[in-house]
Amino acid sequence: MFKNIFKNTGWLFLAEAINKGVFFLITIIIARNFGSELFGQFNYAISFVIIFSIIADFGINNLLIREVARNKDGSALLIGNSLIIKIFLSFLTLGLIFISTIFTHKALEVNILVYILAFYIIFNSYNTLSKSIYRAFEKMKFETFLKSVESIILLLYVLIISIYVKDLKILILGFALASAITFFISVKWIKKFFTKFYFKFDKKTILFLLKEGWPFALAGIFATIYFNIDTVMISWIRGDEETGWYSAAYNFIFVAMLIPSLLNASFYPILSRMNKNLFIIKNNVLKYIILLCGTGIIGSTLILIFKSSLIQFIYGNGYGNSIKSLEVLAFILPFVFFSSFMGVFLSSINKQKVPMLVSGIGMIINILLNLHFIPLNGARGAALASLISIILMTIGFIISTILIPKIKRSFINIKQSY
Repeated sequence: MFKNIFKNTGWLFLAEAINKGVFFLITIIIARNFGSELFGQFNYAISFVIIFSIIADFGINNLLIREVARNKDGSALLIGNSLIIKIFLSFLTLGLIFISTIFTHKALEVNILVYILAFYIIFNSYNTLSKSIYRAFEKMKFETFLKSVESIILLLYVLIISIYVKDLKILILGFALASAITFFISVKWIKKFFTKFYFKFDKKTILFLLKEGWPFALAGIFATIYFNIDTVMISWIRGDEETGWYSAAYNFIFVAMLIPSLLNASFYPILSRMNKNLFIIKNNVLKYIILLCGTGIIGSTLILIFKSSLIQFIYGNGYGNSIKSLEVLAFILPFVFFSSFMGVFLSSINKQKVPMLVSGIGMIINILLNLHFIPLNGARGAALASLISIILMTIGFIISTILIPKIKRSFINIKQSY
């Protein structure tokens, strides 16, 4: 089992290494060429629209992985009706983003960045659905090819614009263009290599997707707000420059979080298939948890040791204040690694309401802590709020998991395992 997990993780790692590597390079280009204030505006805009991105998903992507992994013969109907739902959700998402900017009181040039990136997250949502299909069939190499194509298009566009135009609005337009192109490519791949899905409205399937998807959707909303609201709140309370400092530090955490994200993506279809026989793979699950937490501790240690060098080398002299945030954020990695897996694990056994509740409570705690710490300590305060809230979420996952009878039978009561 681990051989298959690591094989698929290898493909996903290559995809994310290319994709996130290009994104990281683009952020460096923006940070160095446009200064900390415009860099802060860019990070505010992308964090703002990402908060709304989960509405365009409504939990469909994670649900699709689970259900298609269990029943590939019924994938065509599921995919077609998922796209029907997503079309409606896309218009809803765009409308909410445009309306919400009225109440943010941000400058017009900042809101223009938000509007451009809004179209990016819509096309990206469709691409994410495509990737869900690849993951459900455990054919992650297609996701690697798709992300590579998108990254190459985006990188070439950004390099040309940064050299000849040097306009931030035109530069980030490339995000939407690259995502749109790869979506149309992906549709052809799915029909050719996986299933010839069709747009046939099926009331039973639609109701099933909405009924099962809403806990995923709420969990996704809570998690998305949790990981992005601090950037938005710093921008509102302390300004764009300090937002740039905080974003520079948090980018290292996002890069490190690729490790559990990719491993979990490979493990999720397997867990979904084995959901009725967890006792068979319980030893592998326990080893996996130890591996994740150990990797998180190593990551935290390395960031703490090299924090100053990392900031200086990547961002330059103007981002020395980012070090204060990074030395706090480094401690969240083991807790994030563990919590991310628990969300995936519980969803695979149809207990998606648990991560929904834990994420919701964590989000509320994080917002309240940000309201307290940001006015007092700025970016470092936001980092502290993230650390405290993720520790409490980890405790919540542990307590919740212990109370679930299905997990008790599979992992604790050895006699019932045979």
